[in-house]
Amino acid sequence: MKLRDDLATKLIDGELVIFNRDAEQIHTLNPTARHIWQLLEQGRTLEQIVEQFVEDYGIDRERAKVDIENTLEAFVSLGLMAHND
Repeated sequence: MKLRDDLATKLIDGELVIFNRDAEQIHTLNPTARHIWQLLEQGRTLEQIVEQFVEDYGIDRERAKVDIENTLEAFVSLGLMAHND
């Protein structure tokens, strides 16, 4: 999966705002989802993001992986990510 490159983003008051022109939708990410998004923009893999969250937040690895996978699935269902073909 990868982030769509046709979305406009802007950081406003600590929240990442994403505008999907095609669907005429605006999404606002909370700080945790924003952190995941930014790591994805840097080309990080799921495992690298999990490791970063374990390090940054001191949470259990399995808990981090489940939470991040749930966030990625939300990104897909909202049309913010595309599957790699």
